[in-house]
Parts: sequence; structure tokens; C-alpha cells
Amino acid sequence: DQIKVGRVDAFIDYAERNLSTDVLVSNAQGQGSLRLTGNIPFNNPLVTPDSASYSELLTKPVDLSLKASNFQINFFSKVIPNFSEVRGFLDGEIKASGTVAEPVLSGNANITKGRMFFSWNGQYYRFESILKTDKSDLIIENFSLYNDNEKTRHIDIFGRINFSGLSVNDIDLTTRGDMYILDGTSIQNRFGFYGEMLAGIGDPPIRIKGNLNNLLVSGQLLVKKANLFFPTISSLAYDIYNDDFTYRILTDSIGYKFLDTTIIIAQEDLGDLDPFLRYNYILEKKESSFADYITYDLDILMEKNINVNINMN
Repeated sequence: DQIKVGRVDAFIDYAERNLSTDVLVSNAQGQGSLRLTGNIPFNNPLVTPDSASYSELLTKPVDLSLKASNFQINFFSKVIPNFSEVRGFLDGEIKASGTVAEPVLSGNANITKGRMFFSWNGQYYRFESILKTDKSDLIIENFSLYNDNEKTRHIDIFGRINFSGLSVNDIDLTTRGDMYILDGTSIQNRFGFYGEMLAGIGDPPIRIKGNLNNLLVSGQLLVKKANLFFPTISSLAYDIYNDDFTYRILTDSIGYKFLDTTIIIAQEDLGDLDPFLRYNYILEKKESSFADYITYDLDILMEKNINVNINMN
């Protein structure tokens, strides 16, 4: 986006299945830095390892250090594709020793003045985090997310992420609290509606469990207060007599029997869809992202009766 985000200086040596590295990431104008140093066992990526060499690699020692000083994490928002718009300052040091199979993490790190953008509702949120380590686990003591216009209400996320094998192989996070998910400042969003909504964690609490290839988000979302506006969706009328389809009237006593048809659509046409029917569509030439591996099993409960006023145009 024509914005200077920083600089990377990397010195890497590789020999005998060992990667020795010293990578320094600096924010623009030298305002902060993130440095990764040490050694890590690493199989030759050009050769497919057999079971014996893979098992041997798991027992080799690890010696890594990640040190951050006032590092602006917005660097990754600009450099890594599909990374959300995230800002904040990272400080701390985390070290990894032990073996590849069972790394021993030590140290702590904090993110202050955090800010992130959610494209699905078109709003920015603030966050703060406190992180520490325990053997092969990264402990999230607290990740507090709140609306910038109402700081007294926040949703807290806490739990642990396991890094055995030097990969994210188990995530176990729990939530609590409430916050204004919508505050009226966002008019255009993927929901297709806007307004004010106060929501929080119900019973059972929302839990995030699994790994990066199969992540389950389950629990109860409690809607405490809402004042929503549903704008009219403008589009041309469809003429069923000018296509090549044969139409039949089918009885659907269940209510969802015929909602499993998927339709391929181009990215530029996505904005013309009814937002409540988008689950029937898939994008053509869509690249896989982290969101494709998340399964949601959420129970949404209204704390009060909901009054809906829909103007038909």
C-alpha cells in the first residue's frame, strides 16, 4: 500500500540437517525490532525424509531465542498475505530449548496498544495480551478484546497453545465477558445490517479447541441488547423465462432440505448477493486460508425478546 513497514536482515547457514539463523526485523525508521537467533534441526526440504530420519530429527536439541523490543506487529499485516489488519507493540523474550519433540519454552511477552480490524462487521477493536511459557506450552494469561468506544466491557480469552514438535498442534482457549460487537460506526459490512449490538459469553462459554488444520469454535453467544437496521438490497428482478433451467415446485417440510446446493461465483459479484444466502455460494479460484479450517458450533441465545421491523421495497 505504498507504506514503508520496515526492514529484514537475515543470516542463515544450513548443514547436516541443522539450520543456524540470525534474523533481525526492524520497524520503519528504527522504532522497534524483533530478533530470532539460534539453531534448529531441519530436514532437507528437497528430500522426502523416511521414518528413521524423521524420528532422529525429533530427538535433536533446539536452541532458539525470540526477542522483541517495542516491535510494531503491523509489519506482518503488510508482508504476509491474508494476515488481518493488526497493530500493537510487542515486548519480551521467549526462548526454546530441549528437543524438537518436546521443546522447553521459557520467558514471557506482552502486546500493548493492540488494534485489529474485523472485515466481517467492518469495525476496529482494541486488545491487550499477557503471555508466558510453561514447558512446551505458550500460556495466554489474558487476551482482552474491547470496543474502542466502551472500554469497561471486554471479552477475555485465556488458555494455552502447545508447541510440541515445534508446530501448533493443540489450541485450548476459553472465553468470558461481554462487549459491544457493533456500535453503529460501521454501516457497510458482510452482515448486511448495521446498528448496535451488545453480546457476551453464555453458558457453556465459547471454547476454541484443536489445531490449525482442524479448529472447533463452540459454546454459547449471548445477545444482551441490539438495535439493528436491515437496508434494502437493491437488484434487478430475475426473469425465469429467459434461462435454460426447468423449474419444479418441491415440498420442504423439514425447512432446510434443499439448502445444500452450492453455486460458484466470481469475487466481483459477491457484493450483489443477499448476505444471509452467501453460505450457498463458493468463490471460483479461491485460495485456501486459515478460516477454511475452522468449524463453528455456536448456540446464539437472545436474553430479551427481539423486535424486528423490515421494510419491503
